Amino acid sequence: MTSACALHTGELAFTQGYLDVARDLFVSIIRLHEGQHSYYAVRAKTLLAKLERGLAISFNVR
Repeated sequence: MTSACALHTGELAFTQGYLDVARDLFVSIIRLHEGQHSYYAVRAKTLLAKLERGLAISFNVR
């Protein structure tokens, strides 16, 4: 349940532009499920990659 809540909160933070909060939540989920291939870890890794791609794109625009 903790992972589900953290994932949902991270997704909300991401969509609202609180990228540091989203990143911290996604990383905490990944660490909690380290070595496992749980839905939450896979989803957190996917969203973290999406977040990081977005940041890289925004830095390249300038």
